[in-house]
Amino acid sequence: SLIELLESNNSFVLSLGGGTPCYYDNMKLILEAKDTLSFYLKTDIQELLSRIKEDKNPRPLISHLKTDEDIIEFIGKHLFERSYYYNQADYKIDTSNKQIDVIQDIITKLY
Repeated sequence: SLIELLESNNSFVLSLGGGTPCYYDNMKLILEAKDTLSFYLKTDIQELLSRIKEDKNPRPLISHLKTDEDIIEFIGKHLFERSYYYNQADYKIDTSNKQIDVIQDIITKLY
């Protein structure tokens, strides 16, 4: 469970699904966990569309969406609903148009 992971004495990076911070008291648990940093990797909607569009079939929440516009509307709605939780993260990093190694360097410098 998330609580067990946050209470662990091991060092690790945990990548959470987009909804995880929004349910129950998960964001509060993350923020209050000892020796834990949280990062919101903020990506623009067009980039999210290109990522999701290629792999939408195994995603039950979007597998039924037919057009790019439908997917964009879905993404925008969820980003809006979840922004309260996402913006509580210790660090917010705009990942738009950045390569993975650049994002990794940003995180490493913050840590």
